[in-house]
Amino acid sequence: MVEYATANLTGANRIVQGFGWPVVALIAYFSVKAVRRRRAGDKREFGITLESDSRADIGFLILGSMVLLIVPAVRSMHLLIGILLVVIYCVYLWRISGSSREEPELEGTAAYVGALPKWGRRVFILVMLVVSATVIFLSAHPFGDSLLEAGKALNIDEYILVQWLAPVASEAPEFTLAFLFAARGKEGAALAILISSKLNQWTLLAGSMPIAYVIGGGANAALPVDSRGAEELWLTTAQTLLGVGILLTLRWGMTASILMLGLFLVSIIPDETFRTDLGIVHMVLALVYFYVNRQHIRETIRAPFTKPKD
Repeated sequence: MVEYATANLTGANRIVQGFGWPVVALIAYFSVKAVRRRRAGDKREFGITLESDSRADIGFLILGSMVLLIVPAVRSMHLLIGILLVVIYCVYLWRISGSSREEPELEGTAAYVGALPKWGRRVFILVMLVVSATVIFLSAHPFGDSLLEAGKALNIDEYILVQWLAPVASEAPEFTLAFLFAARGKEGAALAILISSKLNQWTLLAGSMPIAYVIGGGANAALPVDSRGAEELWLTTAQTLLGVGILLTLRWGMTASILMLGLFLVSIIPDETFRTDLGIVHMVLALVYFYVNRQHIRETIRAPFTKPKD
Protein backbone atom coordinates (compact mmCIF):
# COMPACT_ATOMS: atom_id res chain seq x y z
CA MET A 1 0.00 0.00 0.00
CA VAL A 2 2.95 2.28 -0.66
CA GLU A 3 0.96 4.79 -2.72
CA TYR A 4 -1.10 5.67 0.34
CA ALA A 5 2.05 6.40 2.35
CA THR A 6 3.03 9.23 0.01
CA ALA A 7 -0.60 10.41 -0.06
CA ASN A 8 -0.65 10.77 3.72
CA LEU A 9 2.76 12.45 3.81
CA THR A 10 1.94 15.05 1.17
CA GLY A 11 -1.55 15.74 2.50
CA ALA A 12 -0.41 16.21 6.09
CA ASN A 13 2.40 18.57 5.10
CA ARG A 14 0.29 20.67 2.75
CA ILE A 15 -2.55 21.03 5.26
CA VAL A 16 -0.21 22.20 8.04
CA GLN A 17 1.52 24.78 5.85
CA GLY A 18 -1.11 25.71 3.26
CA PHE A 19 -4.03 25.88 5.68
CA GLY A 20 -2.60 26.06 9.21
CA TRP A 21 -0.05 28.86 8.75
CA PRO A 22 -2.46 31.26 6.98
CA VAL A 23 -5.39 30.55 9.31
CA VAL A 24 -3.24 31.30 12.36
CA ALA A 25 -2.52 34.74 10.85
CA LEU A 26 -6.18 35.34 10.00
CA ILE A 27 -7.32 34.39 13.50
CA ALA A 28 -4.67 36.66 15.01
CA TYR A 29 -5.69 39.51 12.71
CA PHE A 30 -9.35 39.28 13.73
CA SER A 31 -8.70 38.49 17.41
CA VAL A 32 -10.15 40.79 20.07
CA LYS A 33 -6.68 42.04 21.00
CA ALA A 34 -5.76 42.93 17.41
CA VAL A 35 -9.10 44.64 16.75
CA ARG A 36 -8.71 46.76 19.87
CA ARG A 37 -5.24 47.86 18.76
CA ARG A 38 -6.54 48.95 15.38
CA ARG A 39 -9.43 50.83 16.94
CA ALA A 40 -6.95 52.60 19.22
CA GLY A 41 -5.21 53.99 16.14
CA ASP A 42 -2.38 51.48 15.63
CA LYS A 43 -1.47 51.90 11.95
CA ARG A 44 1.30 49.32 11.82
CA GLU A 45 1.01 46.68 9.13
CA PHE A 46 -0.11 43.35 10.57
CA GLY A 47 2.40 40.53 10.68
CA ILE A 48 3.56 37.67 12.90
CA THR A 49 7.18 38.09 13.97
CA LEU A 50 9.03 34.94 15.04
CA GLU A 51 11.81 34.74 17.60
CA SER A 52 15.32 34.76 16.18
CA ASP A 53 15.89 31.14 17.21
CA SER A 54 13.09 30.06 14.85
CA ARG A 55 15.61 30.60 12.07
CA ALA A 56 17.07 27.18 12.94
CA ASP A 57 13.71 25.51 12.24
CA ILE A 58 13.61 27.24 8.85
CA GLY A 59 17.15 26.09 8.11
CA PHE A 60 16.23 22.48 8.88
CA LEU A 61 13.23 22.77 6.55
CA ILE A 62 15.62 23.81 3.77
CA LEU A 63 17.84 20.79 4.46
CA GLY A 64 14.89 18.41 4.44
CA SER A 65 13.57 19.90 1.21
CA MET A 66 16.94 19.54 -0.53
CA VAL A 67 16.95 15.83 0.36
CA LEU A 68 13.33 15.24 -0.69
CA LEU A 69 13.83 16.95 -4.04
CA ILE A 70 15.70 13.80 -5.04
CA VAL A 71 12.64 11.56 -4.61
CA PRO A 72 10.41 12.83 -7.47
CA ALA A 73 13.40 12.77 -9.80
CA VAL A 74 14.36 9.11 -9.14
CA ARG A 75 10.78 7.89 -8.43
CA SER A 76 11.80 6.12 -5.21
CA MET A 77 12.72 6.89 -1.63
CA HIS A 78 15.82 4.88 -0.76
CA LEU A 79 16.54 3.66 2.73
CA LEU A 80 19.57 5.96 2.89
CA ILE A 81 17.33 8.97 2.20
CA GLY A 82 15.09 7.89 5.05
CA ILE A 83 18.02 7.50 7.41
CA LEU A 84 19.37 10.91 6.39
CA LEU A 85 16.01 12.57 7.09
CA VAL A 86 15.80 10.90 10.51
CA VAL A 87 19.35 12.08 11.25
CA ILE A 88 18.33 15.64 10.31
CA TYR A 89 15.44 15.36 12.77
CA CYS A 90 17.73 14.06 15.54
CA VAL A 91 20.14 16.95 14.93
CA TYR A 92 17.14 19.28 15.13
CA LEU A 93 16.19 17.83 18.54
CA TRP A 94 19.78 18.27 19.73
CA ARG A 95 19.85 21.84 18.43
CA ILE A 96 16.63 22.99 20.07
CA SER A 97 17.54 21.30 23.36
CA GLY A 98 20.11 24.08 23.85
CA SER A 99 17.73 26.90 23.01
CA SER A 100 16.51 29.29 25.67
CA ARG A 101 12.75 29.31 25.48
CA GLU A 102 10.25 31.49 27.28
CA GLU A 103 8.62 29.66 30.19
CA PRO A 104 5.00 28.84 29.28
CA GLU A 105 2.03 29.81 31.42
CA LEU A 106 0.62 26.48 32.57
CA GLU A 107 -3.10 26.01 33.05
CA GLY A 108 -5.41 23.12 33.85
CA THR A 109 -3.90 19.65 33.54
CA ALA A 110 -0.53 21.07 32.45
CA ALA A 111 -0.36 23.16 35.64
CA TYR A 112 -1.18 20.10 37.73
CA VAL A 113 1.56 18.05 36.08
CA GLY A 114 4.03 20.94 36.32
CA ALA A 115 3.46 21.12 40.08
CA LEU A 116 4.45 17.49 40.60
CA PRO A 117 7.93 16.57 41.88
CA LYS A 118 10.53 15.95 39.17
CA TRP A 119 10.26 12.15 39.16
CA GLY A 120 6.49 12.30 39.47
CA ARG A 121 6.37 14.43 36.31
CA ARG A 122 8.67 12.08 34.45
CA VAL A 123 6.70 8.98 35.41
CA PHE A 124 3.41 10.66 34.47
CA ILE A 125 4.73 11.77 31.08
CA LEU A 126 6.23 8.34 30.37
CA VAL A 127 2.97 6.56 31.24
CA MET A 128 0.97 8.96 29.06
CA LEU A 129 3.44 8.43 26.21
CA VAL A 130 3.09 4.63 26.43
CA VAL A 131 -0.71 4.80 26.63
CA SER A 132 -0.93 7.22 23.69
CA ALA A 133 1.43 5.15 21.55
CA THR A 134 -0.56 1.99 22.34
CA VAL A 135 -3.88 3.59 21.40
CA ILE A 136 -2.44 4.92 18.12
CA PHE A 137 -0.87 1.54 17.29
CA LEU A 138 -4.12 -0.34 17.91
CA SER A 139 -6.33 2.12 16.02
CA ALA A 140 -4.14 3.02 13.02
CA HIS A 141 -4.68 -0.20 11.07
CA PRO A 142 -8.49 -0.41 11.43
CA PHE A 143 -8.76 3.34 10.78
CA GLY A 144 -6.81 3.02 7.53
CA ASP A 145 -8.77 -0.04 6.38
CA SER A 146 -12.10 1.61 7.22
CA LEU A 147 -11.07 4.72 5.31
CA LEU A 148 -10.34 2.68 2.18
CA GLU A 149 -13.57 0.70 2.52
CA ALA A 150 -15.53 3.93 2.91
CA GLY A 151 -13.97 5.25 -0.27
CA LYS A 152 -15.03 2.16 -2.19
CA ALA A 153 -18.54 2.21 -0.74
CA LEU A 154 -19.03 5.93 -1.49
CA ASN A 155 -17.25 5.73 -4.85
CA ILE A 156 -14.64 8.27 -3.71
CA ASP A 157 -10.99 8.01 -4.72
CA GLU A 158 -9.25 6.28 -1.78
CA TYR A 159 -6.07 8.26 -2.49
CA ILE A 160 -7.96 11.52 -1.93
CA LEU A 161 -9.42 10.27 1.37
CA VAL A 162 -6.01 9.17 2.68
CA GLN A 163 -4.40 12.40 1.49
CA TRP A 164 -6.89 14.85 2.97
CA LEU A 165 -9.23 13.21 5.49
CA ALA A 166 -6.67 11.21 7.51
CA PRO A 167 -4.35 14.22 8.12
CA VAL A 168 -7.29 16.33 9.30
CA ALA A 169 -7.80 13.80 12.11
CA SER A 170 -4.12 13.51 12.97
CA GLU A 171 -3.41 17.26 12.90
CA ALA A 172 -6.54 18.35 14.81
CA PRO A 173 -4.82 18.57 18.25
CA GLU A 174 -2.02 20.80 16.98
CA PHE A 175 -4.43 22.96 14.99
CA THR A 176 -6.63 23.40 18.06
CA LEU A 177 -3.70 24.43 20.24
CA ALA A 178 -2.27 26.81 17.63
CA PHE A 179 -5.64 28.43 16.89
CA LEU A 180 -6.31 28.96 20.61
CA PHE A 181 -2.91 30.61 21.01
CA ALA A 182 -3.58 32.88 18.02
CA ALA A 183 -6.99 33.90 19.38
CA ARG A 184 -5.39 34.83 22.71
CA GLY A 185 -2.82 37.15 21.14
CA LYS A 186 0.07 34.66 21.14
CA GLU A 187 0.29 34.35 17.37
CA GLY A 188 4.10 33.97 17.38
CA ALA A 189 3.88 30.86 19.56
CA ALA A 190 0.97 29.57 17.46
CA LEU A 191 2.91 29.84 14.21
CA ALA A 192 6.01 28.34 15.84
CA ILE A 193 3.95 25.29 16.86
CA LEU A 194 2.85 24.65 13.28
CA ILE A 195 6.33 25.27 11.86
CA SER A 196 7.68 22.66 14.27
CA SER A 197 4.86 20.30 13.26
CA LYS A 198 5.76 20.80 9.61
CA LEU A 199 9.41 20.09 10.33
CA ASN A 200 8.60 16.91 12.26
CA GLN A 201 6.56 15.55 9.37
CA TRP A 202 8.97 16.70 6.67
CA THR A 203 11.90 14.87 8.30
CA LEU A 204 10.85 12.19 10.81
CA LEU A 205 7.60 11.12 9.13
CA ALA A 206 9.08 11.15 5.64
CA GLY A 207 12.26 9.42 6.80
CA SER A 208 10.38 6.66 8.62
CA MET A 209 8.51 5.61 5.46
CA PRO A 210 11.33 3.78 3.63
CA ILE A 211 12.53 2.38 6.95
CA ALA A 212 9.07 0.92 7.63
CA TYR A 213 8.92 -0.35 4.04
CA VAL A 214 12.18 -2.27 4.44
CA ILE A 215 11.14 -3.64 7.86
CA GLY A 216 7.91 -4.82 6.24
CA GLY A 217 9.86 -6.83 3.66
CA GLY A 218 10.03 -4.31 0.84
CA ALA A 219 12.41 -5.07 -2.00
CA ASN A 220 15.53 -3.16 -3.11
CA ALA A 221 15.70 -1.09 0.11
CA ALA A 222 13.76 1.68 -1.64
CA LEU A 223 10.14 2.71 -1.28
CA PRO A 224 8.76 2.92 -4.85
CA VAL A 225 7.00 6.16 -5.80
CA ASP A 226 4.57 6.11 -8.72
CA SER A 227 3.97 9.03 -11.08
CA ARG A 228 1.12 10.42 -8.97
CA GLY A 229 3.18 10.24 -5.80
CA ALA A 230 6.13 11.89 -7.54
CA GLU A 231 3.95 14.82 -8.68
CA GLU A 232 2.48 15.24 -5.22
CA LEU A 233 5.94 15.17 -3.62
CA TRP A 234 7.22 17.71 -6.14
CA LEU A 235 4.31 20.03 -5.37
CA THR A 236 4.72 19.60 -1.60
CA THR A 237 8.46 20.29 -1.76
CA ALA A 238 7.88 23.40 -3.85
CA GLN A 239 5.24 24.60 -1.37
CA THR A 240 7.69 24.04 1.48
CA LEU A 241 10.39 26.11 -0.19
CA LEU A 242 7.88 28.89 -0.90
CA GLY A 243 6.99 29.05 2.78
CA VAL A 244 10.67 29.02 3.71
CA GLY A 245 11.44 31.81 1.26
CA ILE A 246 8.75 33.98 2.84
CA LEU A 247 9.91 33.20 6.40
CA LEU A 248 13.55 34.12 5.75
CA THR A 249 12.69 37.51 7.26
CA LEU A 250 11.12 35.78 10.31
CA ARG A 251 7.87 37.59 9.53
CA TRP A 252 4.58 36.19 8.24
CA GLY A 253 2.07 38.77 7.02
CA MET A 254 -1.37 38.89 5.45
CA THR A 255 -0.08 38.93 1.87
CA ALA A 256 1.82 35.69 2.47
CA SER A 257 -1.21 34.16 4.20
CA ILE A 258 -3.60 34.97 1.36
CA LEU A 259 -1.09 33.74 -1.23
CA MET A 260 -0.43 30.46 0.58
CA LEU A 261 -4.08 29.78 1.35
CA GLY A 262 -5.13 30.53 -2.23
CA LEU A 263 -2.53 28.17 -3.69
CA PHE A 264 -3.49 25.51 -1.16
CA LEU A 265 -7.18 25.69 -2.14
CA VAL A 266 -6.20 25.29 -5.80
CA SER A 267 -4.00 22.28 -4.95
CA ILE A 268 -6.83 20.30 -3.33
CA ILE A 269 -8.86 20.27 -6.55
CA PRO A 270 -9.05 16.55 -7.46
CA ASP A 271 -7.47 16.98 -10.88
CA GLU A 272 -4.13 15.30 -11.51
CA THR A 273 -3.37 17.07 -14.79
CA PHE A 274 -1.87 20.28 -13.41
CA ARG A 275 0.10 19.08 -10.36
CA THR A 276 3.49 19.50 -12.04
CA ASP A 277 2.62 22.95 -13.39
CA LEU A 278 1.31 24.06 -9.99
CA GLY A 279 4.57 22.89 -8.45
CA ILE A 280 6.47 25.02 -10.98
CA VAL A 281 4.37 28.04 -9.98
CA HIS A 282 5.25 27.43 -6.32
CA MET A 283 8.92 27.00 -7.15
CA VAL A 284 9.10 30.18 -9.24
CA LEU A 285 7.50 32.16 -6.42
CA ALA A 286 9.89 30.52 -3.96
CA LEU A 287 12.89 31.60 -6.04
CA VAL A 288 11.51 35.16 -6.15
CA TYR A 289 11.21 35.27 -2.36
CA PHE A 290 14.66 33.73 -1.94
CA TYR A 291 16.10 36.43 -4.19
CA VAL A 292 14.25 39.27 -2.45
CA ASN A 293 15.29 37.98 0.99
CA ARG A 294 18.73 36.78 -0.10
CA GLN A 295 20.54 38.69 2.67
CA HIS A 296 19.05 36.24 5.20
CA ILE A 297 19.95 33.00 3.38
CA ARG A 298 23.45 32.55 4.78
CA GLU A 299 22.46 32.98 8.42
CA THR A 300 19.46 30.69 7.92
CA ILE A 301 21.62 27.91 6.47
CA ARG A 302 24.10 28.31 9.33
CA ALA A 303 21.45 28.51 12.07
CA PRO A 304 20.92 24.72 12.47
CA PHE A 305 24.61 24.30 13.30
CA THR A 306 25.12 27.46 15.35
CA LYS A 307 24.87 27.55 19.13
CA PRO A 308 21.73 29.49 20.04
CA LYS A 309 22.11 32.87 21.66
CA ASP A 310 20.76 33.42 25.19
